Amino acid sequence: MKTINTEPIYKVLKQDIVDKIATKKLSPNEKLPSLREMAKQMDVSLAPVRQAIQELDAEGYVVRHRGSGIFVRSDIPRTQTGAGVLALVVPGIDANEMFARMARSLQSCCEEKGYKFTVLSTEDYQDVAGLIDQLPDMELSGAIIFPPAAPSTADALLRLRDLRFPFVLVNPNHLSLPLPCVTGNDFLAGYIATKHLVDLGHRRIALAGFGWVNESGIEGDHHRGYSKALNETGVIADEAWIIAQDTIMHRPARLIEWGERVGEKILDQSPVVTAVIAPPAVAAGIDRAVRARGMSIPTDRSLVCVGTAMNYLISGHPTAVDFHEDRIIGKAMEVLVREIEAGQQDSIHLQLPCDLVPGETTAPWKNGILKTYHNVMEAKKCKSEAR
Repeated sequence: MKTINTEPIYKVLKQDIVDKIATKKLSPNEKLPSLREMAKQMDVSLAPVRQAIQELDAEGYVVRHRGSGIFVRSDIPRTQTGAGVLALVVPGIDANEMFARMARSLQSCCEEKGYKFTVLSTEDYQDVAGLIDQLPDMELSGAIIFPPAAPSTADALLRLRDLRFPFVLVNPNHLSLPLPCVTGNDFLAGYIATKHLVDLGHRRIALAGFGWVNESGIEGDHHRGYSKALNETGVIADEAWIIAQDTIMHRPARLIEWGERVGEKILDQSPVVTAVIAPPAVAAGIDRAVRARGMSIPTDRSLVCVGTAMNYLISGHPTAVDFHEDRIIGKAMEVLVREIEAGQQDSIHLQLPCDLVPGETTAPWKNGILKTYHNVMEAKKCKSEAR
């Protein structure tokens, strides 16, 4: 059965324009078609179009300039347009605790500012570009996006910018795009993690899990901070101490497995690498590799996690760099709301400070205390022969 809309035509026209303003399909100061053009487009007479525009003018949605036309007002109160819905776009939220924490932070910010909230996520990080392309067609006021490292993501973001859809990126440190973003300070993270270990007497420090081997310019901000802290003590990092990912990975289970392989590689290095800096999932894998060889952290190796998500997977309370994801999301929300209300995008790039939180996975290095895998196996061999 066909449903007949009995609402007056002028109210339908008026609500259509209000909805387009609320969802940014009509931008502040944008000129509307003339009354005659609108009547022709809607296939109606001039009377309902004129009444709709008169009410929109009286209620503060549009302004009429004699001789110039009808324009969307630039100062529409949010109570008129409706606060709208904001989306968080992330890859694999069910598998990554960091994204779940971001979602909780954004939900809290939305509740505080009167916005509704939704999460858009996909298991495959390469499908995030598809989600981004869908945003303008959804009933959304804007989005906060965690962009995975994929060429398709960068292309989708540029298309979104060209459509003037309000969005802010969170931690897009692998992208060099003139887009609004809020990030943690990776240089500071690399520096304070390394400086902490240097102050404990460590000099042979590995950096694992930052960047990937096919990335151009692998020496990113983590690496630069790490190198600066070592150079201040006269140490030049050995290339063997810096282990980048061999593929792009976002799922924690894969990162943990890769971390175990990295841990085995580090334990076999000679001279001994005495400490490791890694993201949480990679650090969890390294911790497993150390324990699998009958060794322990921090007795045999010190470990610093860059990030605090999933640190419960590591034995003991880990020493970690805290990026304060709630602050990052809060600041991203401020930038996004300002962008929505101003009706224009600013390619602002904000870096927020991070802190080192000492824990139980780092300890002073003393020559002769740390053991390599070969030391352990030799001791076992001697013990067996003695029997």
